[in-house]
Amino acid sequence: MENAKYILEFILQYGLLGFLLVVLLLIIHNPDRAEKLRALILEPSFRLFKWGSRQYLASEVGYTTTEFFKRHVTRLIPSLPDVKIKIKWVTSPSDPVLSEDGKVVLRLEETNDQTRNILAATRVALPHVVCPTLRPNLEQYAQTAIDLALLRKLADRLGKHARPIFQRYFLMPEVEENHTAATLFAKLVELDAKGTFVSIFLEELNVLGETLYASADVGDKTDEINSFLEYLLTEARREVSKEIFLEYLSTDFRVGIVLVAKTSKAKTRGIEPYLQAIDVNIKRGCDSIYIIAYSGFFTFLKHIINVVEGDERLSVMQVNKVRIKSSNLAQESDVRKIVLLLRNTVFSDSTFKERLDASGIKEGDLVEGTVMDVSQNVAVVDIAGLNGVIYSKDCSWKTAFDCRDVLSEGSKYQFIVHSIDKSKNRLKLSKRLPEQDPWKSKHLPDEGDIIEVDIVAISGCNYIGHYFDNIEVLVPIYEVSWLETDLPEETKLLYTLQQLVIYEKSEERRVLKGSIRRLEEDPWPQIHQRLPKGTELRATVLEVTSQFVRVALPDGLTGIIPKEAMMRGGFEYADFEKSVVKEQGLDVVISKVFIKKRKIRLDLKRNVSQRR
Repeated sequence: MENAKYILEFILQYGLLGFLLVVLLLIIHNPDRAEKLRALILEPSFRLFKWGSRQYLASEVGYTTTEFFKRHVTRLIPSLPDVKIKIKWVTSPSDPVLSEDGKVVLRLEETNDQTRNILAATRVALPHVVCPTLRPNLEQYAQTAIDLALLRKLADRLGKHARPIFQRYFLMPEVEENHTAATLFAKLVELDAKGTFVSIFLEELNVLGETLYASADVGDKTDEINSFLEYLLTEARREVSKEIFLEYLSTDFRVGIVLVAKTSKAKTRGIEPYLQAIDVNIKRGCDSIYIIAYSGFFTFLKHIINVVEGDERLSVMQVNKVRIKSSNLAQESDVRKIVLLLRNTVFSDSTFKERLDASGIKEGDLVEGTVMDVSQNVAVVDIAGLNGVIYSKDCSWKTAFDCRDVLSEGSKYQFIVHSIDKSKNRLKLSKRLPEQDPWKSKHLPDEGDIIEVDIVAISGCNYIGHYFDNIEVLVPIYEVSWLETDLPEETKLLYTLQQLVIYEKSEERRVLKGSIRRLEEDPWPQIHQRLPKGTELRATVLEVTSQFVRVALPDGLTGIIPKEAMMRGGFEYADFEKSVVKEQGLDVVISKVFIKKRKIRLDLKRNVSQRR
């Protein structure tokens, strides 16, 4: 009666004419809504006086069933046509409706709660709507399980009160004595929780049914369909954040799944690995490729689709947004998008070669391209309709740690075609333009030259310094000082100007190496003379490892106390990894100064005293 109360209040507020005008606008906007509005108007008289019961039941059941198919079935299955369920009453045995095609007879109950009627109408309609041409190729238990899994979806959407009705009148009567159907039903429900039951499983089944019908194949496909279901359950049961590239190739199904699920890969490699996976699926013969992405990746997914739409081998058929249920009851449900790509059988890999020939592009050519997607390690570029990729190391003559520091999505740049990969249908690009080559600069230094560079980064064991004309100079960390420095201190040179001397220049490897310490005389011969064996010093612990203890000595020197020396130090140092801590003071003596290795080996003072 809530609907009746709402309608009455609306009429009192806006008048009958206003009410009819709103109804007319709603029907124009969506003609299918006429049945729903009819049910709302008839509901008060039905509930109060049982007037217009047949018309009310027909409208309520017909509209609700139609909306379910429209929103939760046919919308997600592009190979299915739209369906409209309309209820007509049989008035006599000679009623013309009984002889019309596409008509199904069922019994409806005149009750206030239409839940059972709606479920009954849907249950009868399902075999005629979902995979109708495949059913002759399926055992009855499989058909039953599929229909019940869909009916369960409807019951969930009708509300909690519908669930016991579904179980009592529909589920239990059909699976209580049919354990095979019950097992399959449970698997389909599990698949539905991940949003792939309708949008992938039923889509592929419907396509298979049309294929079998066209070829007049009446063979039993139940086992093959069960195998395909197990393949889809692999994706449904995957661990959180685990990335998978799956394909299922059989006589009846040629399906690939690309799952977008790793944040780290999206940030570092962008869409390039996903394009590779799609390309592999095409080459292996997948007719359908599904890309599945969670809500955090929708923007990233859009980039993939934008690039794929330019691939003539594929057609983007459908983008479905589905809500999934978490296996953890404490978590809220999430949303996924499932994109269906269909392989275009008219085009093949030869299309890329033809377009390449038509463009006249060759290795070494200078071309203009638009960046379609850019990540840390790689960017995807459109070159006259051809896919191109460029990796971070090729983005600049200087060391580029991130493509995004050089390239921007949507911008146009000049590129050199480094190579053409016909096996992957793409161009490999470079932004190392010959006229910008720093090794052609008049400022390029020679060995022995003293120059000043800007230290801009650390890469591995080297500082990277920039000189004139983007000339890059590597400064190995060990070339900073003649003395061993504490590791955290190494970053102090970043973003400073440093004088250095070029000590290595390789034209072949295009490498310049500079040294800061070689501007001064090597102090280690003097250190060797100043610290003869047996010299006693006070040291401070810098680092404790399983093999040694590294300590700081006076005058900025460091030394190593080997594991064996620590173990000889007595009970106090028997478990030195736990008993010795940073900043702890130790009395040590010089064991040996290595001039070439520039290292100082130490012993504990107590060990030397004991030997004396």
